[in-house]
Amino acid sequence: MSTMEITATLFHRLANAVPSAHAHLDPSTLVPSFLSTIQSITSTTASIPHTSRILDSPSAPHILSITFTSPSPLTNLRNHPSLTTFETANSLQLVLLPTSNPVSTTAPPPFPIELAVFDMDSTLIQQEVIDLLAAHANVEPLVASITHRAMNGELDFSASLRERVGLLKGLDASVFETLKDQITIMPGAQTLITVLKKKGVKTAVLSGGFTPLARWLAGKLGLDYVHANFLEVDAEGKLTGRLEDGSRIVHAEFKRERLLSLVDELGITKEQVLAVGDGANDLLMLGAAGVGVAVNAKEKVQKEAPARLNGEGALGDVLYLLGMTSDEIDHLAQ
Repeated sequence: MSTMEITATLFHRLANAVPSAHAHLDPSTLVPSFLSTIQSITSTTASIPHTSRILDSPSAPHILSITFTSPSPLTNLRNHPSLTTFETANSLQLVLLPTSNPVSTTAPPPFPIELAVFDMDSTLIQQEVIDLLAAHANVEPLVASITHRAMNGELDFSASLRERVGLLKGLDASVFETLKDQITIMPGAQTLITVLKKKGVKTAVLSGGFTPLARWLAGKLGLDYVHANFLEVDAEGKLTGRLEDGSRIVHAEFKRERLLSLVDELGITKEQVLAVGDGANDLLMLGAAGVGVAVNAKEKVQKEAPARLNGEGALGDVLYLLGMTSDEIDHLAQ
């Protein structure tokens, strides 16, 4: 029987969860319970080789990783009802990802990521920029409805983007300067980027939003690569309601293609890429990355993404999925 090595990261912090009866995790009971669940799913009675690490406070742990040899493919375990029941019963978020380090090792694994790519709107920032622009153009309800449906995969992204951009015709292009004061960075974003950069990781924003704010955000966070959509501006400095001729729309396929081209440029493998997003437009890049994580994502994305994290500060929690401890994160975030 073929096997694969998987790392399960357990977060004792569920968004909107009923408070747990336990103040923290108890690895001595949780690890056997988790492995028993895996045995039940895979119909095996053999013991499962594994190691476990507390990733935060040893005295009151809330984050635990379990690296184990699975007798079943990862795709058979993700979203399995038994694991959902396990999560609910223990007030957990559970993230399963492939791991490259042997389960027999006792030392922390080497840092696995060389490139990290991010969506912008509702991922690195809390807003959807198109909706902010729509408010200035007095078409917010209509644009917000289209945005919601597009991000949940109900509409073709490119067509819906052109439709929304058309409703912005006549806005002064200086509106982007105004919007900078309305943008709030997502909790955990600065820590995540700072730590990744200190680890030598290259970073990119691949946004279905717009270049002026994507470039501004990249400068603010220190991102290495920027790709977003270009809005056409007329001679009077007004938005024409069109995208610039000849510019490619940053849709799902573009994001995947750019991720893969960066892999080639940097001489790395897909397994060394982290991708983070929240909308249907991000699913292809999440699937192309070794570590693809949907953070506080739309319903469709929650179901289809390789991994998901929810809750305030979930973006910063991505670092735990890379095997880091809270001490390491705090030290590098300085």
